[in-house]
Amino acid sequence: MVRHFQNQGTVTTLCLLIALGFAPVIVYAQSRTPRPIALTGTDGEFGPGLANDIEFLRFDADVNFYASPVMNNHDGVAFIATLTGPGVTGDNDTGLWVCRGGQLECIAREGDAAPEQGVGVVYAGFGSSATITSNRLGPNICDAGIVGFTARVRGTGVTGANDEVVFRADGNTVSAWLREGETALPDFPGTVFGNATNDEMLFGRVPNMTADGRLLLRTRVRANGSDNPWDVIVNDLGGSLTTFYRGAHDVQDLLAGSSVFWLTNEPWLTSSGDILQFARNTDAASVGHSNALYSNRGGLLEDIFAQGDVLPGGGVLGASGAPGSDPIPMAVNSSGAFAMSYAADDFGSDADLRTEGLFGVPIRIAITTGPAPGTGGGTFGFLSEARVMVANNGHTVFASKMFHQSGIVNSTNDLGIWSNRSGLTLNLELREGQAAPGTSGLSFTRFPSLFLNGDGRLAFIGYTNDSQRGLWVQDVNGDYELVVKSFDAAGPFDLFGDGSDERIIADIIMDPSNPTSDEVGTSTNTGNGRPTPFNDDADAVFRLQFIDGSEGIFSTSLGGVSCTAGDMNNDGTVDGRDLSRFVSAMIQQNATTLELCAGDLEAVPNGIIDHADLAPFVAALLSGN
Repeated sequence: MVRHFQNQGTVTTLCLLIALGFAPVIVYAQSRTPRPIALTGTDGEFGPGLANDIEFLRFDADVNFYASPVMNNHDGVAFIATLTGPGVTGDNDTGLWVCRGGQLECIAREGDAAPEQGVGVVYAGFGSSATITSNRLGPNICDAGIVGFTARVRGTGVTGANDEVVFRADGNTVSAWLREGETALPDFPGTVFGNATNDEMLFGRVPNMTADGRLLLRTRVRANGSDNPWDVIVNDLGGSLTTFYRGAHDVQDLLAGSSVFWLTNEPWLTSSGDILQFARNTDAASVGHSNALYSNRGGLLEDIFAQGDVLPGGGVLGASGAPGSDPIPMAVNSSGAFAMSYAADDFGSDADLRTEGLFGVPIRIAITTGPAPGTGGGTFGFLSEARVMVANNGHTVFASKMFHQSGIVNSTNDLGIWSNRSGLTLNLELREGQAAPGTSGLSFTRFPSLFLNGDGRLAFIGYTNDSQRGLWVQDVNGDYELVVKSFDAAGPFDLFGDGSDERIIADIIMDPSNPTSDEVGTSTNTGNGRPTPFNDDADAVFRLQFIDGSEGIFSTSLGGVSCTAGDMNNDGTVDGRDLSRFVSAMIQQNATTLELCAGDLEAVPNGIIDHADLAPFVAALLSGN
C-alpha cells in the first residue's frame, strides 16, 4: 500500500496500490526552495511590523556580532535584528523577532520595559559583542513555540553586577527566568548569579530547552558574596527553579568519596528532561576516576561512562584526551544516547570514537590510525579533534582529518565525513576534493558547519574550490542537494521564485554556535535541547547577505518526504526503537512532518498522532515492516 501525503497546507490524500511483499510506504515529490522570512529595507510582510515605517537594517545586534537564526520542528524561527527608520536611535535599535505560523512578530525590543524587572528598567541589548566577547547568545525556540533568550537591561537600580537576565517568551507573554546578582539558587543559600567584574552569568550558551519549553542553563555563581565563582547547571524541569549540580560542590552525598565537580563541556538536555554533563572530579582516589559523563537519566545522578571503564572490544577508558579548558568531541541525542571520542589506554592511540548502542553499551566505530573506509587506504587522524553528531535514531556522523599518505591522502583531500547509518558499517559520506553536487565542475575544499537532524539527514555549509560557500541538504535517498551558493555561476538568487527580484549572494551565515563569517569547525544535532538551524523535517533556516548590501532571513519549505508506515525514527525498519517516538508524539502532540508521515496511520489521516493510530501502528510493529 502506498499513501500519497502532501505537506502543503492541510491537504492529505490517501490512495491504495497493490504491492505484494512490500511495506506500506508514503511517497511524494520532494522540493526544497528557500523562502524569505524577513528582509532588510522592508516593513509589513517581511519587516518589523512596527509603527512609523521602521525597517530591518541588518540581522545581528552589532556590526561585530554575527547572529544566526534558529528554528524548531514546526517551522518556528527566532532571530536578532537591528532596526532603522524614524525615531530609531542607538538606545532602541535592536530586538528579537519570532516567526510562528508564518506571522512575524517582535517579542522584545531595546528600550521597551523589561518584564518583571521593576519600574524604569528596560531592555538594553541582545547579544551585542560590545559587551559579550566570548559568548554566542542568540535565542532558542522549542517545538511549542516558546523562545528562551538572554538580554541586558538598564535603568533604575541596574549596575554591572545585575544587568543580565534570561527571559522566556510564551506567545505574547514574556517572563524573567534568572537575573544576575538577584536570583538566589535553591539548595545553596546566599548564592547569587554573576560577578561585578565579568560576564559570568552568561558563561554558558543560550538556555537549552525541552520541546515543551522547560529550560536548562550552564552559568556561574559566587557564594555568599565572594568572588570565587563556580559553574552551575540550573533548570526548571520540575516546574520551579532547581540546580542539577555545581562545580566545587561536595558530591559525597551523590557518589562514593568526597570529590568535587569541575564542569567542562556544555550540558545536554533530552526530550524527557534528563541531563547529561561531562565533568572532572578533584578526588579521583575516592571516586575511582577523575573524568566521567554524568547523568540523571536513571532517576539518580550517576556516572555512566567513566575513566577506567573496561570498553567492549578491548581497552580501558583512559585519562589522556580528558578535557582541560577545551571540551571533548561528544554529542547527545533526544533519548540521551551519546557518541564521543576519548582515549582508550591500551590501544596506544590518540583516541577512539564510540557510539552508544542498545542497553547503553558503547560501540567503537573508529580509532585514530585505524582504516578510514571509502578512501582507498587512508587512515584516521587525531580523533580527539573530530566533530561528532548523533541522530535521534542512533546514526552517528563525524568529521575527521586523515594522516597524509603518499598517493592516497594529501592536503587537498585529507578531510572527510563518515556515518554508521547503515548499521555497524562505517561509510564515507563526503570528502574534501570530491565533486560538489549542483555545481559546474567544482569540488569541495572544506566543511566548516555541519548539522544533523533526528532522522540522520545532514545539512552543511561547504566551501568549493572557487573559494565560495554553499548550503547542501541531504535528501531522503542520501543524495545532497545544493540549496544556495554565494556568487553562484548559475545566476542570481531568485528571492520570491517568480523572477521579480534577483540578487547575487555574497555570504551564507547559519551556525548558532559559532556565527561568524567563516564558521570554522562547528557541528550540531537536534534532540539535545540546544538551538539549531536545521530541524527534523530537514528544513533549514539561514541568513543571506547580498552584494548590494541587503540581506534576509530565509528558510526552506519541505515539499515532500518518503517513509515507511510505523518507522518513526526513519532508520529503515519498524521495531521497538520506534515505539517511544510514537508514544511521545501521541502524548505531547509534537510530531514532525516525517513522524506524521510514519505514524498518522488511520484510514483518513487527521494531521495528528492519536489513539486512532495505535492499532495500525501496532500492526506495522508486529509485522516487522
